[in-house]
Amino acid sequence: MDYTEKGVREALITIEERRLTLHYIAIQSLFLLSACSVNGFISYFLTHNGFDRLQVGLCISSANLLSLLFQPYAAQFADRSVRFRLKHMVALLASAAIFFALILLVTPPKSVLFLPLYILIIFLISIQVPLITGLATEHISNGLRVNFSIARGFGSIAFAVMSILIGTLSKDFGPKITLLGFASCGTVYVLSVLSFPQAQKTSTQGFDVQALNILEFAWRNKRFMMAAFAMFFIYSSAAIISSFLFQIVEDVRGDSSTLGKMLAMAASVELISMLLYPYARKLLGSNANVIKFSSAAFLVKAIFTWQAGSIGTLYFAQFLQFFSYGFFIPAQVYYVLRNISKHDQVKGQMFMSFSTTLAVVFASLSGGYLIEHLGLRSTLLFGVGLTVVGLLILFIFLEPDR
Repeated sequence: MDYTEKGVREALITIEERRLTLHYIAIQSLFLLSACSVNGFISYFLTHNGFDRLQVGLCISSANLLSLLFQPYAAQFADRSVRFRLKHMVALLASAAIFFALILLVTPPKSVLFLPLYILIIFLISIQVPLITGLATEHISNGLRVNFSIARGFGSIAFAVMSILIGTLSKDFGPKITLLGFASCGTVYVLSVLSFPQAQKTSTQGFDVQALNILEFAWRNKRFMMAAFAMFFIYSSAAIISSFLFQIVEDVRGDSSTLGKMLAMAASVELISMLLYPYARKLLGSNANVIKFSSAAFLVKAIFTWQAGSIGTLYFAQFLQFFSYGFFIPAQVYYVLRNISKHDQVKGQMFMSFSTTLAVVFASLSGGYLIEHLGLRSTLLFGVGLTVVGLLILFIFLEPDR
């Protein structure tokens, strides 16, 4: 055993890294436990409260449009602020979402406040995603190896458990169980975030002047921005599927219990792929190559979902989450870490999240309209075409890892 000063220092760093990773696993798991209750069952919740498919699409798109408008400002503030900590921003947003969920529990579905409250909850969940990623990447940028892929993988397992639980309980307790699950898990999540150590920034002005503003960042990272734009097209098809999965499940004669099991299975395979991410990156050579591979897997999943005529085929399509979303999420995070300045990490993560959020807005608006006017299968075919366009742009503009 190395008892030198250097050896002791390295041992202490290793202990700190493990402690941070375990704490971050708890944060990711608790966030996805709570988020699953709402995001995984949006169509189910609104449909069973008397809203039609078009209104479901408008609700999802409105919430994510709000997220698109506020994410850049939140990311810029998080990158530049020294005095106001990132974890406080996350905790404040999560607490507000819980507050609105409790109000919604006692609000009648026919009330004019019902849909706006639900939109606010989805918005507040969505805007947290890049900020939660930032909790880990700030430490990673400072040299501490917080294992994001493992933490995100355990988050997927938490999502899977909650999917089964909510899907089962909803049969007996109805759609309100989704809000109860969100509020209870969300409260523990807030406490976990507040107790998480945050990487230190230094500045005499209260802001890190080395961090770029949004326009400067976009101008200096043009190819990165085009790659993020490509991911908008790629993720649009996945967003159509996730936003209207309940309708797709019903089309193959399934119900809310089937939806819960399907979400759980997809989330479970994500854990395996995220645990295996270091090996996938080694096999494919770089984070950029993993992004390309997982993006191609999104296309295969879109095709199988479009062609699914039975519950079994739809399960297989969801299993392809292993190759698509499961590798795509950690690849994005580590790609930003390698290709974007440490002073602009939250903005880099935000633009990756921004592209997927924009895809959700587009998919929920266009998907709801197309399903109503052209039918479910034509809408899914439209999604396949979007993925093809995104792949072409991505292969042209995505830079290798630096």
